Amino acid sequence: MAPELYLNKGYDGRGVDVFAAGVVLFLMTVGHLPFGRADPRDSFYRFLFKGREDLFWKYHIQFMENKSKEVIISKELKMLICKMLAVDPEERLTITKIKESYWYNENLPTKDEIMRKMLEKKISPMSAEMHIEESTQADKKMFIDDTTQAGTKITSPTKDNLKMDLE
Repeated sequence: MAPELYLNKGYDGRGVDVFAAGVVLFLMTVGHLPFGRADPRDSFYRFLFKGREDLFWKYHIQFMENKSKEVIISKELKMLICKMLAVDPEERLTITKIKESYWYNENLPTKDEIMRKMLEKKISPMSAEMHIEESTQADKKMFIDDTTQAGTKITSPTKDNLKMDLE
């Protein structure tokens, strides 16, 4: 839920929907939720609340690497997600602004480019072919991002690290 819903005050449903879409986009990209609750007491949400998107991403990348997941998230996607999850609803992107974003509009790879990358990664062309045929344009975009960029290795996050980085 968007942070303004916890305040029991009036809110604009469009901003709440954009926040929810940001959570879903994060989940689809990373494979887990960005935080437990949009509350400053939540250790991951606190980074966004304090304007420390760098630490928010640092610890999520670290968490994924500890789960042996390859970490590949473009800076454009990180920026888009953070703007969709803005604490202040007035600072959140509108749907129009999302559609104007670089990440939303960048050129997608062709089927041949995806197949070439899959072969370079030694992924079965048959599974790559099935994935491509079943994917929407958005799926293809996320899939090629996952196969073409390298992640950064970071040490394991702890509660002490999280607290220390915010002090």
